[in-house]
Amino acid sequence: MKKPQTILLILALALAGSLLHAQTQNLAGLQKAAEDGDAKAQYDLADMYLHGQGVAQNSAKAVEWLQKSAAQGNADAQSNLGVLYYTGQGVATDYAKALELLQKAANQGNATAQFNLGFMYAKGEGVATNYAKSAEWFEKAAQQGHAEAQAMIGAMYYEGRGVAQNQTKALEWIRKSAAQGNAKAKQMLQMLNK
Repeated sequence: MKKPQTILLILALALAGSLLHAQTQNLAGLQKAAEDGDAKAQYDLADMYLHGQGVAQNSAKAVEWLQKSAAQGNADAQSNLGVLYYTGQGVATDYAKALELLQKAANQGNATAQFNLGFMYAKGEGVATNYAKSAEWFEKAAQQGHAEAQAMIGAMYYEGRGVAQNQTKALEWIRKSAAQGNAKAKQMLQMLNK
């Protein structure tokens, strides 16, 4: 008679084997779809390579698949690839290319790309510092619920940087960001409430 622990171990190993087999089949299916030109599959495969999920982490392969997906107009791929060009992960740092890709994604309504464009304009990296454009992009992302963008546009309204100073709007955006758990927004609220 087998001990209960042995039976549980056998069941756990069998389940793990089944899960591994399913993941391998899913990866093979995703790889095939990506190779067949499916932009979403290309993006998903790139994300797996970028984060090492189900495959060995490989920034170069992530960039390769993101480029294919971005070329088909996938806004998420354009946004992520833009960030990689900005940070130099898997590619040489290229602010001009980052700006181009982020602009394409932002124009399609990608909130993360809009936030990152706002950041580039605020920092003057790859573009001339332009607080008005920074505020414009932060506000577009904030309107879509992007918590970091809400905090940033709130701070800009508070300081009157790139926008007319407006304490009411500042608090409105900072509160929305804090309600989503943004730590910086919570700190700003504490400072403003003193």
